Amino acid sequence: GDTTLGEIDSAGFATVLMDGLVTSYLELTDAILAEVDRLDGEALKATARRDLLTQLVALRHRIAAVRRALVAHRTVIAAMAGADFQVVTGTDAAPRFAALTERFEGAIGAIDTAREALLGTFDIHMSRTAQRTNEVMKTLTIVSVLLLPAGVIAGFMGMNIKAPYSTDDPTIFWFVVLGIGLVAGLTLVALRVRKWL
Repeated sequence: GDTTLGEIDSAGFATVLMDGLVTSYLELTDAILAEVDRLDGEALKATARRDLLTQLVALRHRIAAVRRALVAHRTVIAAMAGADFQVVTGTDAAPRFAALTERFEGAIGAIDTAREALLGTFDIHMSRTAQRTNEVMKTLTIVSVLLLPAGVIAGFMGMNIKAPYSTDDPTIFWFVVLGIGLVAGLTLVALRVRKWL
């Protein structure tokens, strides 16, 4: 229904087609960046989904495929901006093709930015995974430190030798339990003072 479309010359028509192609790649890059932002949010959550790494790899492959498809047009767009193309077409469309080339290079830069943003998301994910691993190891270490003195004391009290205390007296058992609790409490205080806990 647009009657003015027929007034475009061949060089202008080629520019419009190529510009539409570049615009479609830019829109695709915007969608990829929105997906990267969503994955950033997932990576920053305290309980990240287990399939996040799979999603990151899939998006990385998608970015690579889009970049390969976009770069495949570089030869054509560079040829359109060349002086010999203007001589062949007989038009002076150099400014339009120069602007198109800049826009095309901007689209490549945008998809490269998306790739770098995805690498940042991967770094966040790996940092959060390492942090969760450190928290688990810290908990296991504290439990081990608390139970080690109890094991030593219980092992000492259970030796099969003549002890300097009566093994028939039930109050000795409670002294041992109290000693284990006291050692565990002092260990917790020492961990808190050193700000390890």
